[in-house]
Amino acid sequence: MPVTPKPIAAVLLAWTVVLAASPSLAQEGRQAHVVLVGDSTVADAAGWGWAFAACVTDGVRVTNLARGGRSSSSFYDEGRWAEALALEPDWVLIQFGHNDEPGHPNRENAPDEGYCANLERCVDEARAVGVKPVLVTPLARRQWGRESHNSDRIVSSLEPYAAVVRAIGEEKGAPVIDLHFRSIEVYQSLGRDGCKMISPIKESGALDGSHLNRAGGAMFGSMVAMDCRSYVPVLDRLFSTGKLAELQKSNPPPVAGGRDDRLPAAGDPIAKGERTIVVARDGGGEFRTPQEAIDAAPSDNSDRTTIRLGPGVYTGQVVVPPHKINLTLVGESRADSIVSYALTTHDPRPAGVLRSYAGCGLVVLADGFRCENLTVRQVAGDHGQAIALRIDGDRAVVRNCDLLGWQDTVRLERGRHYLSDCRIEGRVDYVYGGATAWLEGCTLHTKGEGFITAASTPRGQAWGYVFHRCVLTGTKPESVYLGRPWRPWASVTFLDCEMAESVRPVGWDNWRSPDNERTVRYAEHGNRGPGAADDRRAAWARRLSDEEAARITPEIVLGDWINDGLAE
Repeated sequence: MPVTPKPIAAVLLAWTVVLAASPSLAQEGRQAHVVLVGDSTVADAAGWGWAFAACVTDGVRVTNLARGGRSSSSFYDEGRWAEALALEPDWVLIQFGHNDEPGHPNRENAPDEGYCANLERCVDEARAVGVKPVLVTPLARRQWGRESHNSDRIVSSLEPYAAVVRAIGEEKGAPVIDLHFRSIEVYQSLGRDGCKMISPIKESGALDGSHLNRAGGAMFGSMVAMDCRSYVPVLDRLFSTGKLAELQKSNPPPVAGGRDDRLPAAGDPIAKGERTIVVARDGGGEFRTPQEAIDAAPSDNSDRTTIRLGPGVYTGQVVVPPHKINLTLVGESRADSIVSYALTTHDPRPAGVLRSYAGCGLVVLADGFRCENLTVRQVAGDHGQAIALRIDGDRAVVRNCDLLGWQDTVRLERGRHYLSDCRIEGRVDYVYGGATAWLEGCTLHTKGEGFITAASTPRGQAWGYVFHRCVLTGTKPESVYLGRPWRPWASVTFLDCEMAESVRPVGWDNWRSPDNERTVRYAEHGNRGPGAADDRRAAWARRLSDEEAARITPEIVLGDWINDGLAE
């Protein structure tokens, strides 16, 4: 079958809509039974199945029938698929591909032919007996490129199989967990040496680039479980964040040293001239990665250095140290230039990652940072704290960017910052920290039930976050709080914003502490839409008068520097 995969977010959204109308298991008054079928990368010994089972709530049963060496055809021919259906589960997760590849006599299947037909048959036969199928794209092998331009990239032989799974899911309306995409991003975030932390050792002493050790199984099993919770609405109550926390506590991630956090401090700025540096993944620029360009930028330069990122996905942690002031990252467009990271604070930490910034993709520690026309994304999924952008410097300006994640997407820790025309996605506390920030004309999209802000504004600081003319959207009605206070004096203001029905009428949460209601500085004015229910808001949040709202401007909140900052 011809395959033209759509972006993962678009495909998963379609499945979410299809399944949302299904009755929940709680409504049916019974517990669930989930069966896993697949090859050795799903099996407990060398795969992720055991950790998936560790994440389900009490009373939910998981049966792992995956077997090593099986392909989509041999598993069926041996009667193992019939065994799975005979158990009469509610759900069956299906992942094959490794042994369907060429080189496996009597088992191999071409992606668009036998493999496609086998998976379609599984979907149809499961549904015929009342079992709901979930397709999982195959865990990628750790196959690194052999050319200079792709030596830090995974060149996956399993991509044709993953593409078929995505296409079948779209055609048949079956949910797909794109583990292939996720695993590639994880490997590239870990790097070659970091992947050793999740790879078993063969009897020969060589690294196994296909299977998973205990750390790898814990990471990917929790990832599949939480993706089921995130993208298959009727499964969300089967998985427990408490069980996830127990899994992570009992399986602490391996750590490969980590970079020294003691980065060079900023010195006195000196005019060293403006400079433009071109980064291109294909080798057509001065450097191939953003970090190489940042490291080459003049230090303590009072003039601006502009780094232009060509089209491509740049995976790995990117750090702007304190002495690399007045630096600009500019992409071709949000769709074309992507800075990506796929590790949470609970995942293995490779040697090149700053110890204090584990789980962070783009880390800005310098003053005067600018960012335009980029996507900065955290694709680890919803199984732990995973920050796309963290800013600890002062006077940052972020314009026309997509900032994407789940938990803690954007951390504005300190300083004063201006964000405009950005799309920010997340579920829990996805704009948080103690900084002062003005967000102008941004879209805030909440995935599932959650909280937009978690400000930790210091007591003596006049302003926290001000959202002006922003658009608030979400995936579920009355499921989103505007904010909860990470610290008692949290300051958040929404002015002239469009709020969808996803915003809860009460608006604000006190984070389980009534004392916070006496200290927080939450305010609104001029908001509209079904989520702007002023008459039903928490009584301890302020409604500003017209006069009070008129006095709130970027200059008042951020200071006079913003006029020069926006003029650059």
